[in-house]
Amino acid sequence: MVVFAKWLSDQSSTYDEIVRRLAKHLASFGESRTRQDLARIIEATCSDSDGELSDKAIDALNTVNRHLR
Repeated sequence: MVVFAKWLSDQSSTYDEIVRRLAKHLASFGESRTRQDLARIIEATCSDSDGELSDKAIDALNTVNRHLR
């Protein structure tokens, strides 16, 4: 997944495009329950030590969650 994300970042011109393309790819994984688990893992990974998220992280997670529903 890290290699794929790196490739996407090299192929995309903006941060929003990277997130959108990655979210679209993640949406093809498994059934709905699996995708919901994946969304929770991604959110936990993006949080800092206090569980807080930056504004960009919140925007990215919203994009991912829209695709994973």
